[in-house]
Amino acid sequence: MYLTEALEHAKIKKGERIYEHGFSVGTAADLLGITKWELMGYLGETKLSDIDPSTKISIKQRMTTVRRIFSI
Repeated sequence: MYLTEALEHAKIKKGERIYEHGFSVGTAADLLGITKWELMGYLGETKLSDIDPSTKISIKQRMTTVRRIFSI
């Protein structure tokens, strides 16, 4: 029982990291086999939404970096 609960919590925590990297809540939840409500409940308790948008890397910069990495 405790192991199952720990694994479910780990999935939700992993979903937070996926969401933090730019995926939608629905996509993150679908990838991990959890409900959107479980993930949104956890995201609401975190300070993830308080991150200053100006410190984030733009999508264009991310794509440039990815292309540079994989062109080697």
